Amino acid sequence: MPTKSEIKLVSWDVDGTLYSLPGMMWQLTLMLAGEIAKGRGLAALKELNMLRRYRARFDAARCIGGALSPNRAAADQARFQDLARRWYGPAIRKVGPRAHV
Repeated sequence: MPTKSEIKLVSWDVDGTLYSLPGMMWQLTLMLAGEIAKGRGLAALKELNMLRRYRARFDAARCIGGALSPNRAAADQARFQDLARRWYGPAIRKVGPRAHV
């Protein structure tokens, strides 16, 4: 068991626990299609790719028990939070909570 000073990253991950992850992904697909129809396809794909890369860094840190660069994490966090609000928030609201949770 690590000591408190050895802990570099603490993460709680509720993806797919409180809402349907496949349902959320479907909603993201529909939202992306809407952005493409509005002529914002390339910009939307770039935003979704940034979200995917950011989450992949956290997933990798979880798997190996490593640490994220504090400077890079801080620099990306505000952008990630903005994109998560704009993409994940509406998608999860449309899916709603899972039944029988």
